[in-house]
Amino acid sequence: MKKIIIGFAFLVFILLVSGRIFLPSWLDKQMSPVSDHLPFVVSDKAKELHKTLFIGDWHSDSALWNRDLSKTYDYGHEDIPRMQT
Repeated sequence: MKKIIIGFAFLVFILLVSGRIFLPSWLDKQMSPVSDHLPFVVSDKAKELHKTLFIGDWHSDSALWNRDLSKTYDYGHEDIPRMQT
């Protein structure tokens, strides 16, 4: 009986550790996909207006995940290469 309890506790421990390692990345990819904004056309008037504005994204999930922001990802709100374009 003691071996069964120890085995069960070990299994639960492995599941918790695996979830802690793999679940955040999977959730991030599922919840924050990057979509291509084409075929939307931005008018010249909108481009000129945009040049006069100070734009800031006050919400970023990047800090929630263990992600290297110096690399480009196909998910998430931001990374440094996309901020530079």
